[in-house]
Amino acid sequence: MKNRIAILFTIILSFFLTFSCTESNDEPEPELETFLCCGENPFSDSNIDNLDQTAGEIEATGAFTPNGDGLNDTFAIQNIDLYTDNTVTIYDIDDNVVFEANNYESNPFLGLNQSSNSELTFGTYKYKIVVENEATFVEFGYVCLIRDFSESGDFSFANCNVEDPNDPLLQ
Repeated sequence: MKNRIAILFTIILSFFLTFSCTESNDEPEPELETFLCCGENPFSDSNIDNLDQTAGEIEATGAFTPNGDGLNDTFAIQNIDLYTDNTVTIYDIDDNVVFEANNYESNPFLGLNQSSNSELTFGTYKYKIVVENEATFVEFGYVCLIRDFSESGDFSFANCNVEDPNDPLLQ
């Protein structure tokens, strides 16, 4: 519970710092190393779920490690294959689309920028899952992309929903 409160506090603080600093200066702002992927979903009030999910509940992972070791190499969305009329869009933290796919299961997000086919940097990305249409099912959330140990620092991903919990990068 304390971990979730700390994550929520970090989210609120980062939004406050982003929108309250209007004064301009020539010094670059320090980068915040914040993971927004394994806590409460601040977008949950915007989600729409009018989809009959008796075949299987759609659930996105909170983190993935596209480093080619066979563990959590894609952004996994459980049961998305049961609902073929779907679109998944991934945004960077500045809301630029970096990936979009229809029929996601056959074209999953591998941590590459779709327009340049280059590796995306480590960090937090936003996702949007739509099934059938935006009045039927829409889920917004965050996912963390981590490629090596040094990127995760002291953050624990133990409470994070992942496809394979044995991934050493998420221990």
